[in-house]
Amino acid sequence: MQSLGLLFRAARILDAARTVVNDYDGRVPNTETELLSLAGIGKYSARSILANAFGKPAAVLDTNVARIFERFFGVEGERVKSRCKRLWGLADRVVPKRNASRWNLTLLDFGALVCTASRPKCDRCPLRKRCCFVTSDNAD
Repeated sequence: MQSLGLLFRAARILDAARTVVNDYDGRVPNTETELLSLAGIGKYSARSILANAFGKPAAVLDTNVARIFERFFGVEGERVKSRCKRLWGLADRVVPKRNASRWNLTLLDFGALVCTASRPKCDRCPLRKRCCFVTSDNAD
């Protein structure tokens, strides 16, 4: 049986918590640069914290969101979607100035429930008329 790396993650969380206490007077930083300086915090986590905890217009990009953007806008991201500057750029351009947290969560749910990896529900998609994605099932 292989480890899930939970001890490694727990050590990073503890290290990040110590940094927050020692360097930020116990307050979670509210800029992307400062959040990225914390152990175990990457771009997705930093952006999620900014949107959810501080109400900032910060987009997140995971596999589901990348799939939606690739299909809707008709672009192809790099193999590792979370590192694709083009997809992150799209995410930054379309994230609303207000309610970014709700926007991000909506995209995550939409990708999990409608714009799925296999057998997307294009026939029930409210974005269908403007979407660039074409399959044999949704072609007009």
